[in-house]
Amino acid sequence: MNKSEKSAKYTELVADPSRQAGPLFKGIDYQIWQTVLAWVDLEDTELLVVEGAEDFDQHTESGTVTNQVKGLASPISLRSECVSESIRNYWTTRQKNQNRTVIFRLITTASFSVEAGEPFGTHKSGLELWNEEADRLTAQHSHLLKDFLLSDDSVSKRLAMPLSNGVPSLVEYLKQLSPEAFHAEFIRPMQWLPKQPDIDVIRDTVKVKLHAYGEHVHLLPRDSELALSPLFDHVAHVAIRERRKLIREDFRTLFDESVRKCVPISRFNQMEAVFAARFQPITPSIAGVNYSVSELISLPDLPSPCAQRSGLVESLASSVFEHAFVAIQGSTGKGKSTLAKLVAYKLGGSWFWISFARWPDARVSTELDQLARQVAATKGPLSLLLDDLNPSGADLAPLLKKLAVLVRLTLMRGGRVIVTTQRFFGNVFLRQTNLPPQVLQEVTPFLEEEVKDLCLQGGCPAGNHVESWTKIICAQTGRHPQLVHARVKVASRKGWPLPTASDVLETPQEIRDERQLARQLLSELDDGEVELLFRLSLASQPFRKDQVVVLGEAAPSIFRAGDKFDTLTGPWIESSGKTYFQLSSLLVRAAEENWTADRVRTMRVEYAQAIKRAGDLTLREVNEILFQAIMAKDAFLVGWSLA
Repeated sequence: MNKSEKSAKYTELVADPSRQAGPLFKGIDYQIWQTVLAWVDLEDTELLVVEGAEDFDQHTESGTVTNQVKGLASPISLRSECVSESIRNYWTTRQKNQNRTVIFRLITTASFSVEAGEPFGTHKSGLELWNEEADRLTAQHSHLLKDFLLSDDSVSKRLAMPLSNGVPSLVEYLKQLSPEAFHAEFIRPMQWLPKQPDIDVIRDTVKVKLHAYGEHVHLLPRDSELALSPLFDHVAHVAIRERRKLIREDFRTLFDESVRKCVPISRFNQMEAVFAARFQPITPSIAGVNYSVSELISLPDLPSPCAQRSGLVESLASSVFEHAFVAIQGSTGKGKSTLAKLVAYKLGGSWFWISFARWPDARVSTELDQLARQVAATKGPLSLLLDDLNPSGADLAPLLKKLAVLVRLTLMRGGRVIVTTQRFFGNVFLRQTNLPPQVLQEVTPFLEEEVKDLCLQGGCPAGNHVESWTKIICAQTGRHPQLVHARVKVASRKGWPLPTASDVLETPQEIRDERQLARQLLSELDDGEVELLFRLSLASQPFRKDQVVVLGEAAPSIFRAGDKFDTLTGPWIESSGKTYFQLSSLLVRAAEENWTADRVRTMRVEYAQAIKRAGDLTLREVNEILFQAIMAKDAFLVGWSLA
């Protein structure tokens, strides 16, 4: 009887979920993978102790880092029991090892929460303040943290609980400490590491490191992965032994044993005889397998003319400076690649650039794996600029996970990463990389001053002449970077003539050409997606997703309009606030240039009705309904809007 037959025959007993140990096993699983990751990264001069003072202790020539690992779903604060326990454990370890330098780290999947009553300021978490204070060389807010530990009832009671024999009272010691001494003895040596990646990302990170290590001995990635389970099992068994120490040589030995194929000596002698009889000796070489990694080149040149976009570049560079990462997000033609180069040049150093433009997802997946192996195999930091990385559809989640592993590896090595993309990476990616939301930044349209600067770079005379052309170009292009560049180039070739009425009232041919060129990319979309974009090109105001879903029901209906909207958001649909969106300027008048006048009028009425049916009307929605009614010459809707 197989498993499926047994499952059909026997039904599970009704159990009490509170007595099941699922979360416990998941937490142990997470702890072991974090320990394996530390073991794989261990230097030859270092020692790893499993289940030592904490879950694992890393001994180096400069001191010992003790690591407590907790896979938690709920946020933690300075009032959390695990935090009080950590402070007590650190104090105990320090007292028992007074001649040693000890650093404590809490590694957790949990985020920080703000303590009730906000004792550290509006929206300020005590643990966040602790980490900020730890980065300072001198005490600034240490007194607030010390006073909280001693004055908060729940925390002070936990810290006052008796400790093991020979360990003095923690609370009494804290009372006599100055803020400066508390900063030196507790704040700086204790690190709280929240929002760490989940088990899958940690395991994949270990996997990539094994790939990189295996390449040195010419192993294929799938062969190197044979060591993955043995490493996990070994750490689990070491944790319950009397001797719980691991060194780098232990890793090498276990890896070597895991990737070997053992055969009896008699069988080996037979194989050796066969090879000797059939093959002539040849000069040793490596062939048949391509172990090369992604071809990385230095940054391409900036376009000319080029808007410097100082304010936006400063914001993007600040993200890389603070977090070593930024994702520059925006729709087609928004100038993401140019911005990325400007940021890289501003930050300085050697950057390696790779363009994923128009690559199939399978090739992107392979390239991300190769890049991750290269980073893992490189001792020093690398700075990577990943251009036009636009995963989509069913491949979006797995590719973002691979990107998260690559980013994590690069940042662990002290490197930097800039990514340009049409996609919105979202909270899952942030959780997998342990990065804050501010690293995901959207490209904004040009400022009027930036358009003016481009005109001047293109040779436009200063004064009233450039002021007039700046206003005209802004009005004609919506300050969309691709359209602005096209308009400036043509005006420059013509010598910047005095503006005429046609320059103000008509859409220039170069802008129509740019839009037409961009719309050729729509051939890659399915008919429903193109239909939805054409309908939205009639909008004069930003719109909500729920309105788009209702619009999709208009005849002919668009199957799963909400899913299509999500797919198009990024490349063709841009965010315009928390709940509103707008179409890319490249698709302006797309419906009017592809449909008959009758169909345009009909769809304008359908769009107005969709906004009505979606509800939650504000003045913006009423104005849009009125606009569509006037354009469609629908007296009923005009009257309703003005009523």
